[in-house]
Amino acid sequence: MSEAPTMSAAVATGARGAQRDQAGLSTVKKSLAVLSAIASSGSEVGISELSRNLGYSKPAIHRIVYALLEEKYLYQNPATKRYSIGPEAFRIGSEFRPHKHAGSVARTCLQGLADRIGYSSYLGGLSGNTALIIDYREGNSPIRVDSARTGSARPLHATAIGKAILAALPTDDARSILASTTLSATARNTKTTVEEVMADLDRCRADGYSVSDEESLDGVISVGAFLAGTERSMPMAISVSIPALTRNSYSIRELADAVMGASREISELLG
Repeated sequence: MSEAPTMSAAVATGARGAQRDQAGLSTVKKSLAVLSAIASSGSEVGISELSRNLGYSKPAIHRIVYALLEEKYLYQNPATKRYSIGPEAFRIGSEFRPHKHAGSVARTCLQGLADRIGYSSYLGGLSGNTALIIDYREGNSPIRVDSARTGSARPLHATAIGKAILAALPTDDARSILASTTLSATARNTKTTVEEVMADLDRCRADGYSVSDEESLDGVISVGAFLAGTERSMPMAISVSIPALTRNSYSIRELADAVMGASREISELLG
Protein backbone atom coordinates (compact mmCIF):
# COMPACT_ATOMS: atom_id res chain seq x y z
CA MET A 1 0.00 0.00 0.00
CA SER A 2 1.54 3.29 -1.08
CA GLU A 3 1.94 6.09 1.36
CA ALA A 4 0.28 9.46 0.81
CA PRO A 5 2.66 12.26 -0.11
CA THR A 6 3.98 14.16 2.85
CA MET A 7 3.37 17.88 3.24
CA SER A 8 7.06 18.64 2.59
CA ALA A 9 6.98 16.59 -0.65
CA ALA A 10 3.88 18.44 -1.83
CA VAL A 11 5.50 21.78 -1.08
CA ALA A 12 8.65 20.76 -2.94
CA THR A 13 6.60 19.64 -5.95
CA GLY A 14 4.71 22.93 -5.93
CA ALA A 15 7.94 24.88 -5.72
CA ARG A 16 9.38 23.03 -8.71
CA GLY A 17 6.22 23.75 -10.67
CA ALA A 18 6.41 27.43 -9.79
CA GLN A 19 10.04 27.52 -10.90
CA ARG A 20 9.11 25.93 -14.23
CA ASP A 21 6.31 28.47 -14.69
CA GLN A 22 8.69 31.32 -13.89
CA ALA A 23 11.29 29.99 -16.32
CA GLY A 24 8.64 29.70 -19.02
CA LEU A 25 7.47 33.25 -18.35
CA SER A 26 11.06 34.49 -18.55
CA THR A 27 11.49 32.81 -21.96
CA VAL A 28 8.29 34.42 -23.24
CA LYS A 29 9.46 37.85 -22.07
CA LYS A 30 12.85 37.36 -23.71
CA SER A 31 11.20 36.25 -26.96
CA LEU A 32 8.99 39.35 -26.94
CA ALA A 33 12.03 41.51 -26.23
CA VAL A 34 13.79 40.03 -29.26
CA LEU A 35 10.76 40.68 -31.48
CA SER A 36 10.48 44.23 -30.18
CA ALA A 37 14.18 44.93 -30.70
CA ILE A 38 14.07 43.70 -34.29
CA ALA A 39 10.88 45.62 -35.07
CA SER A 40 12.27 48.82 -33.54
CA SER A 41 15.52 48.60 -35.48
CA GLY A 42 13.83 49.38 -38.79
CA SER A 43 16.35 47.12 -40.54
CA GLU A 44 17.81 43.64 -40.43
CA VAL A 45 19.55 42.62 -37.20
CA GLY A 46 22.16 39.99 -36.42
CA ILE A 47 22.64 37.68 -33.42
CA SER A 48 25.62 39.62 -32.04
CA GLU A 49 23.76 42.92 -32.21
CA LEU A 50 20.73 41.46 -30.42
CA SER A 51 22.94 39.94 -27.73
CA ARG A 52 24.75 43.24 -27.19
CA ASN A 53 21.61 45.41 -27.13
CA LEU A 54 19.48 43.11 -24.96
CA GLY A 55 22.16 41.78 -22.65
CA TYR A 56 21.31 38.12 -23.32
CA SER A 57 23.93 35.52 -24.14
CA LYS A 58 24.41 34.55 -27.78
CA PRO A 59 23.27 30.93 -27.14
CA ALA A 60 20.04 32.26 -25.58
CA ILE A 61 19.48 34.59 -28.54
CA HIS A 62 20.14 31.71 -30.94
CA ARG A 63 17.51 29.51 -29.26
CA ILE A 64 14.89 32.25 -29.26
CA VAL A 65 15.59 33.36 -32.82
CA TYR A 66 15.47 29.83 -34.22
CA ALA A 67 12.16 29.15 -32.47
CA LEU A 68 10.67 32.40 -33.81
CA LEU A 69 12.09 31.67 -37.25
CA GLU A 70 10.53 28.20 -37.29
CA GLU A 71 7.10 29.67 -36.49
CA LYS A 72 7.57 32.45 -39.12
CA TYR A 73 7.60 35.27 -36.57
CA LEU A 74 11.01 36.16 -38.00
CA TYR A 75 12.48 36.12 -41.50
CA GLN A 76 16.14 35.46 -42.28
CA ASN A 77 17.67 37.11 -45.32
CA PRO A 78 19.48 34.25 -47.10
CA ALA A 79 22.16 36.63 -48.40
CA THR A 80 23.02 38.48 -45.18
CA LYS A 81 21.90 35.82 -42.65
CA ARG A 82 20.34 38.66 -40.63
CA TYR A 83 16.79 38.81 -39.28
CA SER A 84 13.71 40.96 -39.71
CA ILE A 85 10.04 40.68 -38.71
CA GLY A 86 8.35 37.68 -40.33
CA PRO A 87 4.92 37.23 -41.92
CA GLU A 88 3.26 35.69 -38.86
CA ALA A 89 4.24 38.59 -36.59
CA PHE A 90 3.01 41.02 -39.21
CA ARG A 91 -0.28 39.14 -39.61
CA ILE A 92 -0.97 39.32 -35.89
CA GLY A 93 0.06 42.97 -35.66
CA SER A 94 -2.19 43.81 -38.60
CA GLU A 95 -5.20 42.76 -36.52
CA PHE A 96 -4.69 45.75 -34.19
CA ARG A 97 -8.02 47.49 -34.75
CA PRO A 98 -7.14 51.21 -34.72
CA HIS A 99 -4.54 50.98 -37.46
CA LYS A 100 -6.39 48.25 -39.39
CA HIS A 101 -9.38 50.56 -39.78
CA ALA A 102 -7.24 53.60 -40.56
CA GLY A 103 -5.24 51.66 -43.13
CA SER A 104 -8.32 50.58 -45.07
CA VAL A 105 -9.84 54.09 -44.96
CA ALA A 106 -6.61 55.86 -45.92
CA ARG A 107 -5.52 53.58 -48.76
CA THR A 108 -7.24 55.43 -51.61
CA CYS A 109 -6.10 58.84 -50.34
CA LEU A 110 -2.53 57.58 -49.92
CA GLN A 111 -2.51 56.30 -53.48
CA GLY A 112 -3.90 59.61 -54.72
CA LEU A 113 -1.12 61.45 -52.89
CA ALA A 114 1.54 59.12 -54.34
CA ASP A 115 0.09 59.54 -57.84
CA ARG A 116 -0.01 63.34 -57.52
CA ILE A 117 3.61 63.68 -56.37
CA GLY A 118 4.95 60.64 -58.22
CA TYR A 119 6.68 59.13 -55.20
CA SER A 120 5.82 56.95 -52.21
CA SER A 121 3.34 58.01 -49.53
CA TYR A 122 3.13 56.53 -46.03
CA LEU A 123 0.74 56.10 -43.11
CA GLY A 124 2.26 55.60 -39.66
CA GLY A 125 1.20 55.53 -36.03
CA LEU A 126 2.78 55.95 -32.61
CA SER A 127 4.03 52.63 -31.25
CA GLY A 128 6.06 53.00 -28.06
CA ASN A 129 9.00 55.25 -28.92
CA THR A 130 8.81 54.62 -32.66
CA ALA A 131 6.60 55.32 -35.66
CA LEU A 132 5.06 52.09 -36.96
CA ILE A 133 4.54 52.13 -40.73
CA ILE A 134 0.97 50.91 -41.25
CA ASP A 135 0.72 51.24 -45.02
CA TYR A 136 2.51 52.77 -47.99
CA ARG A 137 1.65 53.38 -51.62
CA GLU A 138 4.13 53.70 -54.48
CA GLY A 139 4.09 56.56 -56.99
CA ASN A 140 4.52 56.31 -60.74
CA SER A 141 8.03 57.74 -60.97
CA PRO A 142 10.69 55.43 -62.40
CA ILE A 143 12.91 56.55 -59.49
CA ARG A 144 11.97 54.59 -56.38
CA VAL A 145 12.09 56.03 -52.87
CA ASP A 146 12.12 53.04 -50.54
CA SER A 147 12.34 54.78 -47.16
CA ALA A 148 10.16 52.33 -45.21
CA ARG A 149 8.04 49.21 -45.54
CA THR A 150 4.73 48.25 -43.98
CA GLY A 151 5.33 46.90 -40.49
CA SER A 152 8.70 48.58 -40.03
CA ALA A 153 9.43 50.86 -37.08
CA ARG A 154 10.98 54.24 -37.84
CA PRO A 155 12.57 56.77 -35.45
CA LEU A 156 10.19 59.50 -34.26
CA HIS A 157 12.85 62.21 -34.06
CA ALA A 158 14.13 61.80 -37.63
CA THR A 159 11.08 61.08 -39.78
CA ALA A 160 8.35 63.42 -41.05
CA ILE A 161 5.68 61.03 -39.77
CA GLY A 162 7.35 60.80 -36.38
CA LYS A 163 7.72 64.55 -35.98
CA ALA A 164 4.12 65.19 -37.09
CA ILE A 165 2.94 62.75 -34.41
CA LEU A 166 5.17 64.22 -31.70
CA ALA A 167 4.05 67.77 -32.56
CA ALA A 168 0.42 66.75 -32.04
CA LEU A 169 1.09 65.42 -28.53
CA PRO A 170 1.13 67.60 -25.43
CA THR A 171 4.55 69.27 -25.23
CA ASP A 172 5.52 67.51 -21.99
CA ASP A 173 4.59 64.11 -23.45
CA ALA A 174 6.67 64.74 -26.58
CA ARG A 175 9.65 65.85 -24.51
CA SER A 176 9.32 62.81 -22.23
CA ILE A 177 9.32 60.43 -25.22
CA LEU A 178 12.38 62.12 -26.73
CA ALA A 179 14.22 62.15 -23.39
CA SER A 180 13.70 58.40 -22.97
CA THR A 181 14.86 57.60 -26.51
CA THR A 182 18.35 57.34 -27.97
CA LEU A 183 18.32 60.01 -30.67
CA SER A 184 20.63 58.21 -33.05
CA ALA A 185 21.98 59.85 -36.19
CA THR A 186 20.59 57.86 -39.13
CA ALA A 187 21.50 60.37 -41.87
CA ARG A 188 23.67 63.44 -42.48
CA ASN A 189 21.15 65.95 -41.09
CA THR A 190 19.65 64.02 -38.16
CA LYS A 191 18.93 66.18 -35.11
CA THR A 192 20.29 64.33 -32.11
CA THR A 193 19.40 66.51 -29.11
CA VAL A 194 16.04 66.92 -27.43
CA GLU A 195 16.15 70.71 -27.78
CA GLU A 196 16.84 70.56 -31.53
CA VAL A 197 13.90 68.24 -32.10
CA MET A 198 11.62 70.25 -29.80
CA ALA A 199 12.43 73.39 -31.83
CA ASP A 200 11.49 71.44 -34.96
CA LEU A 201 8.19 70.44 -33.34
CA ASP A 202 7.43 74.12 -32.61
CA ARG A 203 7.87 74.89 -36.31
CA CYS A 204 5.69 71.92 -37.20
CA ARG A 205 2.88 73.18 -34.95
CA ALA A 206 3.11 76.65 -36.46
CA ASP A 207 3.23 75.46 -40.07
CA GLY A 208 0.84 72.51 -39.82
CA TYR A 209 3.31 70.09 -41.38
CA SER A 210 6.68 68.46 -40.62
CA VAL A 211 9.82 68.17 -42.72
CA SER A 212 12.62 65.61 -42.67
CA ASP A 213 15.35 66.89 -44.99
CA GLU A 214 17.84 64.01 -45.22
CA GLU A 215 17.38 63.40 -41.49
CA SER A 216 16.10 59.83 -41.63
CA LEU A 217 17.88 58.65 -44.78
CA ASP A 218 20.55 60.32 -46.88
CA GLY A 219 19.13 61.42 -50.20
CA VAL A 220 15.48 61.49 -49.07
CA ILE A 221 13.24 64.46 -48.22
CA SER A 222 9.88 63.81 -46.54
CA VAL A 223 6.95 66.03 -45.58
CA GLY A 224 4.29 64.86 -43.11
CA ALA A 225 1.00 65.92 -41.54
CA PHE A 226 -0.96 64.65 -38.55
CA LEU A 227 -4.36 62.93 -38.87
CA ALA A 228 -6.68 64.93 -36.67
CA GLY A 229 -8.80 62.85 -34.30
CA THR A 230 -6.47 59.87 -34.11
CA GLU A 231 -4.97 61.12 -30.85
CA ARG A 232 -7.95 59.49 -29.11
CA SER A 233 -6.75 56.00 -30.04
CA MET A 234 -3.45 55.63 -31.87
CA PRO A 235 -1.89 58.97 -32.96
CA MET A 236 -1.20 58.77 -36.71
CA ALA A 237 0.26 60.83 -39.51
CA ILE A 238 0.96 60.56 -43.23
CA SER A 239 3.94 61.63 -45.30
CA VAL A 240 5.33 61.67 -48.80
CA SER A 241 9.01 61.13 -49.66
CA ILE A 242 10.95 62.36 -52.67
CA PRO A 243 14.59 61.93 -53.73
CA ALA A 244 16.70 64.87 -52.60
CA LEU A 245 18.08 65.14 -56.13
CA THR A 246 14.61 66.28 -57.28
CA ARG A 247 14.32 69.08 -54.68
CA ASN A 248 14.36 71.71 -57.45
CA SER A 249 11.28 70.12 -59.02
CA TYR A 250 9.13 70.47 -55.89
CA SER A 251 8.90 73.20 -53.31
CA ILE A 252 8.42 72.16 -49.68
CA ARG A 253 5.23 74.23 -49.71
CA GLU A 254 3.89 72.30 -52.71
CA LEU A 255 4.57 68.99 -50.99
CA ALA A 256 3.07 70.29 -47.74
CA ASP A 257 -0.13 71.44 -49.45
CA ALA A 258 -0.57 68.01 -51.02
CA VAL A 259 0.11 66.17 -47.77
CA MET A 260 -2.10 68.43 -45.66
CA GLY A 261 -4.91 68.09 -48.20
CA ALA A 262 -4.71 64.30 -48.05
CA SER A 263 -4.50 64.45 -44.24
CA ARG A 264 -7.71 66.49 -44.02
CA GLU A 265 -9.47 64.09 -46.38
CA ILE A 266 -8.43 61.00 -44.38
CA SER A 267 -9.30 62.67 -41.07
CA GLU A 268 -12.81 63.44 -42.37
CA LEU A 269 -13.26 59.84 -43.52
CA LEU A 270 -12.11 58.53 -40.15
CA GLY A 271 -14.66 60.79 -38.48
